[in-house]
Amino acid sequence: MNLIDFLRSNVENYGEKVAVIDNEGKLTFIQLYEEVKKFSNNIAILSKEKIISLVSENSISFIIAYLGIINSGKIVHLISPEISEINLFNQLKSSKSKNIICNQS
Repeated sequence: MNLIDFLRSNVENYGEKVAVIDNEGKLTFIQLYEEVKKFSNNIAILSKEKIISLVSENSISFIIAYLGIINSGKIVHLISPEISEINLFNQLKSSKSKNIICNQS
C-alpha cells in the first residue's frame, strides 16, 4: 500500500474525520483527497517532466502538493526552504528537475 492508497482507504473508512490540522485550518480525509486530485490534475496538465522539485515548509499546502505530485505519477524532489542558492542549483542540476514548486508562507 502506498500513500495514495492509504489516503483513499481513509476516505472510504473515515471520510468526514479530520485528516490534517495546521495554522491554515483543517481538512477531512474527503477534502484532502479532493484537493490532492485537483493538484494532481493540474500537475499532469502543466508538466510533462518526470521529476518535480518541491520547496515548502510543513503545512497542509505541502501535504496537498506532495501527495498531488505522487498521484500524478511523478517523482517528488524535496528541497528544504532554508537551502542556500548554490546548493539549490546543485540539487536541481543533480536531480535533473526542470520544474520547481515553491510553497512559502
